[in-house]
Amino acid sequence: MLLLQDVLRELQKIKNTAILLQMIKVSEEMGELSNEILHHYKHQRKSKIQNSSLSNELADVIFSVLLLGILLEIDIDLSLTSKLNILKERYQTN
Repeated sequence: MLLLQDVLRELQKIKNTAILLQMIKVSEEMGELSNEILHHYKHQRKSKIQNSSLSNELADVIFSVLLLGILLEIDIDLSLTSKLNILKERYQTN
């Protein structure tokens, strides 16, 4: 039984590490999106410009965040639906 507990503890450490690494990846992708937006609006230094596109960078951010949600065991469909309902109520016009 002790061996199983040790294995489960190690698996949890691995999962925690994966979550932290994915959070770093989200941050990295946000930086790349920020650079692309700056470039798009002509506010980026020439040395920072890469051959990418705004849509590709935005897609990278979305996928990175979705993967983080999966690692955190978040029901993404439920979360998005709930947030959409909150926003609809908040900005509902009569």
